[in-house]
Amino acid sequence: MGALIAYVIFALVPNLTMLTIVVFFIGFSMSFVFIPFFTAAQEQAEDYIMGRVMSIIFLAMNGFDPISYALVSGLSAANIPIQAILLGFGMLGLIITAVLFTKAKTYKSI
Repeated sequence: MGALIAYVIFALVPNLTMLTIVVFFIGFSMSFVFIPFFTAAQEQAEDYIMGRVMSIIFLAMNGFDPISYALVSGLSAANIPIQAILLGFGMLGLIITAVLFTKAKTYKSI
């Protein structure tokens, strides 16, 4: 949630110095996402399938990169300002996160 809030702030800030500070907080908050997620996945997975589980996680993390590149490039080519694209995807991420927090009770208990 913190990374997405910083992402939305990044879309709204016009000052280069402030953008640098916001990017620092985005990167800093990502460690609070990755470390607990990988720890929970490794705790829940059996030892004999650990490699497959981690491979699927990395595929899910990196598999959407080409799709996001295509979407951002296409929207940018359609003369939509990059700030609007970033703000839209940031808000979409916040909505998805809010739905996950309310619906995924077992995920919150991990």
